[in-house]
Amino acid sequence: MSGLCASLVKLPSRIPSLVSFTSILFQIQPISSLLTNHQPIRNHRTSSPTYVQQNPASGVCSGFNCRREEGQSGNRPIRSRRNLNHPISNQYMCGNSYSSMAAPTIAPSAKHTATVIFLHGLGDTGHGWCQGFEEIKEPHIKYIFPNAPNAKVTLNFGMVMPSWFDIYSLTADGQEDTEGIKKASKNLLSLVEEEEKQGITADRIIIGGFSQGGGVSLYTAITDHRPYAGVLALSTWMPLHNTFKTEGVNKRSLPVIQCHGTADAVLSFKLGEMTHKFLKTQVNDPRFHKLSGIGHSSSMEEMNLVRDFIQKTLP
Repeated sequence: MSGLCASLVKLPSRIPSLVSFTSILFQIQPISSLLTNHQPIRNHRTSSPTYVQQNPASGVCSGFNCRREEGQSGNRPIRSRRNLNHPISNQYMCGNSYSSMAAPTIAPSAKHTATVIFLHGLGDTGHGWCQGFEEIKEPHIKYIFPNAPNAKVTLNFGMVMPSWFDIYSLTADGQEDTEGIKKASKNLLSLVEEEEKQGITADRIIIGGFSQGGGVSLYTAITDHRPYAGVLALSTWMPLHNTFKTEGVNKRSLPVIQCHGTADAVLSFKLGEMTHKFLKTQVNDPRFHKLSGIGHSSSMEEMNLVRDFIQKTLP
């Protein structure tokens, strides 16, 4: 496949993992040196993406290394500095009461004319991102944050956790969960179809996500025929990229905003740049934003970029 450097061709599908990329060829450290005391792979994020929590306060979850309290199912969210004193139940509300099956939703406060569907990363839920988008929401837009099904993740010693598809390997040319990726894409399309039934056409729908969820959204947008309003691709990569043509492609007019932190130790910044190079072979003028000093998480800068992108594409 031309138009894309060889290292990107070998990108693994198990990107949300504790990988240290030490060169453009993405040299992979042995799993024994990465997973101390058999800790599971973490997908770093914050409950409110506006804040990056490097050292959460006592009693606040970080990744999967947390305890379930008061009989709650799933992971408790990381709480931002300004809401640490709020009851934990409030962190799950975001438009509806918490349910492991329900997709957290921000309902429009004006006439519903557009929709954003945003997928979380590995081991997370939609509730934290829902809270983050509360701060940048537009009154005419409905925001949906689906929860991934609980499933065994091979790379995490078969542990069961929220995951859009399986992750097999840490090797640069590792096996991809083709069936799982396509199934996740189909599930996302079912949400798009539900919005279409309510009269919201694809050109008024943005799909997107963070890390693993962003990968599902990119794959869906590139393979689906719909003229989406746009795609949000945060700290992510392109799954099954080696199945696409990169030469002689009739590029689409599909707005894409891609954000990636320069200090991302899970998905290297170079990987983000290479993903952007691939996207330029498929769509016209995808936008890439460099987030200086940001790791595998979000920031105020990123959420402001997302807000501006949504305002422009879904006025």
